[in-house]
Amino acid sequence: MTQFDRSFLNAVDGDSTEGKLITDEEAGDMMDDCNDCSEDVITSIIERWNTTMANWKHNILEPTGNANMMSFARFKSLINDLKKQNEYSVAKGYGDYLDMFNTNYVILENYKKEPSEEKGVCAVVRIKLVQTLAMTREAFSAQLEIKNNDDNPIENITVRIMITNKNNEMSNTKFSISNATIVNFNDDSSVLSKTTGSMEWLIIPYYEASPEETTDYYIGGEFGYSIGGETVSIVLTPTKISVVPDPRLSVHYFWEKYVWGDNPFTENVTEPSKPFAVIATIRNFGFGIAYDMSLSSGQPEIIENEKGLLVDFKLIGLTLDDGEIEPKFEANLGDLGPKSISTVKWWMNCTLQGIFKNFSINIKNKNPNGDPKLSIIDDSQVHELFQQVKEPESNETMYLVRKRFTNETLAPDTIYYSTTLITDNVTILEAEEIETNEVDGSIQATIKVRTNISGPVYLKAKTLIGKRILPIKSLTKANHSSSEIELPVTNAWFVNYNYKKDVLDIHIFDILPSNSDSIVYTINAGKDNIITSTTQTTTSTPTSTSTTTSTSTTTTTTTTTSTTTNTTTTNSTTTTTTTTTTTKTTNTITFKPNWQMKGKRIPTKKPLKSKTVTSCWTRCERKKSCNFISWFKRGKTCTLFATYTGGRKKAGFYSGPVIATTTTTPGTTTCSDPVLRKNWILMGMKVADKTIIKTRTATACWAKCQLNPECSFIIWKKRNRLCTRLATKWGGKKKRGFVSGLLSNCD
Repeated sequence: MTQFDRSFLNAVDGDSTEGKLITDEEAGDMMDDCNDCSEDVITSIIERWNTTMANWKHNILEPTGNANMMSFARFKSLINDLKKQNEYSVAKGYGDYLDMFNTNYVILENYKKEPSEEKGVCAVVRIKLVQTLAMTREAFSAQLEIKNNDDNPIENITVRIMITNKNNEMSNTKFSISNATIVNFNDDSSVLSKTTGSMEWLIIPYYEASPEETTDYYIGGEFGYSIGGETVSIVLTPTKISVVPDPRLSVHYFWEKYVWGDNPFTENVTEPSKPFAVIATIRNFGFGIAYDMSLSSGQPEIIENEKGLLVDFKLIGLTLDDGEIEPKFEANLGDLGPKSISTVKWWMNCTLQGIFKNFSINIKNKNPNGDPKLSIIDDSQVHELFQQVKEPESNETMYLVRKRFTNETLAPDTIYYSTTLITDNVTILEAEEIETNEVDGSIQATIKVRTNISGPVYLKAKTLIGKRILPIKSLTKANHSSSEIELPVTNAWFVNYNYKKDVLDIHIFDILPSNSDSIVYTINAGKDNIITSTTQTTTSTPTSTSTTTSTSTTTTTTTTTSTTTNTTTTNSTTTTTTTTTTTKTTNTITFKPNWQMKGKRIPTKKPLKSKTVTSCWTRCERKKSCNFISWFKRGKTCTLFATYTGGRKKAGFYSGPVIATTTTTPGTTTCSDPVLRKNWILMGMKVADKTIIKTRTATACWAKCQLNPECSFIIWKKRNRLCTRLATKWGGKKKRGFVSGLLSNCD
């Protein structure tokens, strides 16, 4: 704590003549205690503090307009967060949160100085992986319509939203309430004569509103205004809402520590890259459901490469439920219920071998209200993953990691159960005897250990086997009291994590029963293959609401290696011309102007907003039950309908669709091969990942499209180099500065 901090706390402790306000004398002391501080900055801090204290004293708790004051709800939230951090620190055995920070800071500094098995590092690269976790959560829309039939304007309009519980107790602090969205107001506070204005608030419950079970609340308020010189105050009738519990999420990344690629220390040999896993595990430990959850990823980005190392990282796909690798970059996980887990395994390649270390994770929450307290991610961690192994009896996948950074052997020390994220300590065993036999490239290794412990164990044994890839064919164990037991082959592996060594080490993971004594492990491994090895690398990992809450996780990775590889690829393009005879039927979708339709509406959690009638129709196409729309131009509101029962003329509305069918007579059409068309903009439905990408050229935009299986067309805007990916197209038009495609002359 600095001297300025102490002066500030002394000034606001309430013992001075002005109470919690900072007096001129106290302000002078604060100036004197901070020689390096800007006088203007300190003056600004004091002015904001005193304004806040004065307003809070008069029950003005939240800033409005340009008021220079702190939010009481935000301040209280920060204090509660600080209390939780302190409670967590004390529960972990620390004096307080400062003691926990200082202790772990020392541990991390010492970690940098640890004796390492990984010598000869000559380059360090840091990479970042950005992923987005999106889901749908509960929100409420409060609307107030003000219809002025009087000859005078309604002025000085004020509305105070009031939320109460079943006991009529004020509960506003349990909800995030947006600023009002106003329509057809004059000067933000009046509605002119013979016009109708409206106000709308988006109300999102905090976790505290309904921690474990559905809870009822009532939304009402006070409405004040003046008209013709008379002031009017009205109590708004409360409306009942039922708030369901939120999910609470814990996000764990398991990032493989060792990367296989070309070994820069071997001459005239280019070793192949082996895909490595980045595993994202999301656990819902709350009492609510995380609806429509998806996790998408961008490509890893090199953010630091001081020595200009020619190394590349590439995301190649994902695996769900231990299936095959799929070449896509978004995992649709569906609904994640309470006390359940979803796992996505991302697979990446690196052109050079290395070791990942120094992981960090940064979670950023985005929601419509811009309120950080609405985040439902309570915990996030990144782990050094040594090996994915199996529980010997249940065959459940487990993650063998190194968690305690003071471990001098650099060996794994913790095991995570993939279906629960429950952890257990791993005991390191020493081999008592080891014997290896090699016949025609096949290896049989026998390792004997003696132990009286039980639970998860890990052992490493050195061999004289030359470095190469050795697939495990079988792994068994036996002791004096039991017959031979077959173990999962994933629980043994041949590798030397020291890239300078030319021989392999044997690694084994097992879970021992309580009666263990002398154990003999037997490994049979496959034939010789191409030699591979490892170097040195470093990493860190980063991760919506009809309200949509999106959370970005940024991973910073440091990669260390030692040489360069340069690959040049030449692509050739062939253009063909096809002549076909066709009868062409075209369905043109139009929308009836100045027409407000009637029918069975499709309910939405909040009013939908769309900039154009075509974007409103795009929303409809994504819902199976939606067949018609009505779009209001002035308010940009989009209403979805399942059925159509008629309508009426009304200015500014567009309804439909109205489908006109035209048929052209048979003829001969010559269609060129599809190309990118300049000065043309397509209209259509975007891919599910609506992210707009920046690319230097339209060709690069098309290359991004090809990476997404949903993408069929692109729109590239030359001015700001923005790339939009489309799943379908339903039309297009000339527009300067745009490039679209791929299109033939028949499109």
